[in-house]
Amino acid sequence: MIVSEVRHIGKESDVLNEPFGLDEFSYEFYDDPERVDREFKENTDKILALEPKEVKDIGITRTTLGTIKEKIKNEEYDNITDKIKIKILSVLKNN
Repeated sequence: MIVSEVRHIGKESDVLNEPFGLDEFSYEFYDDPERVDREFKENTDKILALEPKEVKDIGITRTTLGTIKEKIKNEEYDNITDKIKIKILSVLKNN
């Protein structure tokens, strides 16, 4: 067997059921943290080139973007949350 993808789902999904209008496709999926880290590190040049107006729509402020860029320059990738990494990567994919 060859694993091509790992999907993490929130533990709350164990208690979801259909009477509330939720089905098997309504679960909250989370990206594989290792893949997110790898993609984030592979795209540091693009991330450093981002402008505040490009990330404003996803809720990242000018200050937060500056902090992210500083952490990248100092190679402090573990000090950037996966949530922020996923948001930044989504911007890069949509550009």
